[in-house]
Amino acid sequence: DGLSMLLEDSSKQRSAQIGIFKLQLDNQLDDAVFPVIIGPEPVAPDKQKPHVQLSVCQRKTASPDYPVTLVPYLSMLLQRTEVKIEETLVWHLIEFLNEMQSEVRQHAKKKSSAAAAAPPRRLAPSPSRDRVDSDTQNQHQQENKWHQQI
Repeated sequence: DGLSMLLEDSSKQRSAQIGIFKLQLDNQLDDAVFPVIIGPEPVAPDKQKPHVQLSVCQRKTASPDYPVTLVPYLSMLLQRTEVKIEETLVWHLIEFLNEMQSEVRQHAKKKSSAAAAAPPRRLAPSPSRDRVDSDTQNQHQQENKWHQQI
């Protein structure tokens, strides 16, 4: 009733479909004029469809030498939605964001003052880092070879 999911997998393709029947965002203020900020528009029970529906179909490639993901079908369906925002909520959100920004700045100041007090660290050469660089270089060489073949 609230969520539907369909997954299919065959030798040639993989597909997924997700449907959410009712999705809403409530206003948490005590004196809210509109208790629901975002929600589906009311419809007759016999005409109900998922409020949000996502579908994707992915083709499977036969060769590992062909590093491309094919997505022949990708869809998002959103039914009619009511949006009701009141001014009081907007001002509360602005106040909240300002407080968050202030806290982030205070944290950044503490972090930068602690970093300034600490001596700089030197990174020693790492065998694992050299291996990653070598793997990345090999991958780029393989991609270039593949592009030259085309």
